[in-house]
This record gives sequence, structure tokens and C-alpha cells, in this order.
Amino acid sequence: MTSINTYIDHTQLKATSTLNDIALLCKEAMEHHFYAVCVNGCYTAFAKRN
Repeated sequence: MTSINTYIDHTQLKATSTLNDIALLCKEAMEHHFYAVCVNGCYTAFAKRN
């Protein structure tokens, strides 16, 4: 049976988000095996590296 986590997008779209917020978002997504992260466009490259 597939975990529901593989269908979840973890999202942080606040204009006030920091690099630390995005790094934590990516870490949580990897730990919980989420399908994807959604971030503000200015953080896309950073999220990809993390």
C-alpha cells in the first residue's frame, strides 16, 4: 500500500519566508517522503539544491 505522504505537496508561499524556513520545509518534505514542495518563485533554485 502506498503511503498518503507520496501525494502531499508541502507548501511555504509566504512573502515573509526566509531561507531557513525553506530549508526546514525541504528537510521536512524529505523526512516524510512528501511528493513535492511549493515555494515562492524566488526560492525555487534554493529549494532545488536542498
